[in-house]
Amino acid sequence: TRPNVVTYNTLLKLPKTYEQGCGVIELMQAAEISPDLVTYNTLLNLAATYEQGCGVIELMNAAETRPNVVTYTTLLNLAATYKQGCGVIELMQAAEISPDLVTYNTLLKLPKTYEQDCGVIESMKAAGIPPNLVTYSTLFSKDLSGVTARELVGWYLEQQYCPAAPMSAAIANYRKKRLINESLCLCMYYPHLEAARKVIRKNREAALSYFLLMAENEADRPQATYALGVTYEELGRYREALAYMREAHSMADEGPRKMALEQVIKKLSKKLGTV
Repeated sequence: TRPNVVTYNTLLKLPKTYEQGCGVIELMQAAEISPDLVTYNTLLNLAATYEQGCGVIELMNAAETRPNVVTYTTLLNLAATYKQGCGVIELMQAAEISPDLVTYNTLLKLPKTYEQDCGVIESMKAAGIPPNLVTYSTLFSKDLSGVTARELVGWYLEQQYCPAAPMSAAIANYRKKRLINESLCLCMYYPHLEAARKVIRKNREAALSYFLLMAENEADRPQATYALGVTYEELGRYREALAYMREAHSMADEGPRKMALEQVIKKLSKKLGTV
């Protein structure tokens, strides 16, 4: 029984190295069986370097096999620099192949700066591709020392989709850079996150002073009040925590935060025996 392209594509899943994969391609050519898109994409998965990946693209072009978005996203994963990554996007555009969410999230891993990543996100939005959790978590893992927490959270809250979870990366990022006040600023907006509680536990007095100061500002009062409740809870001062949680609840709009505060209030009341 004569092997076909499916046979060789299945065989191509077995090699562990790019060189072994090229050996399977040589067997196909010897049998006069033309590799297809699946063949080349499978071979590309074996490439260890960007140069090898570009070699696969050249083979595809020579065989007049049109790459698809998976092909280019796999090549993008091999890029070592942001410049190489942008080069892959240019190749896609020249081939009239639109990057997808995975493509952009892969590109986001390459820039060294927050500003470059913001540029990628703007390109995503211009292409009608909404960022997701991975997008923002990758963005907030970059060096944020050139942007203030106020600027960061202001920009983030303007986005159509701005879940709380990715802010954990930003809080930890500022903490590792020893920018404690910047980290506390984000903690004020997202005190319920474990990353925020960790910063508060390790900087209890600084957190208390910061949130008390922020609570004097009318614009920051709702966020600072909730953060004070969390801080006093972490300090084991449950009566004061309960008072701030109740105040935060009274200021909160109807929605998930108000409901979460109700649960915290019940927990603290039970702990104090005031239920």
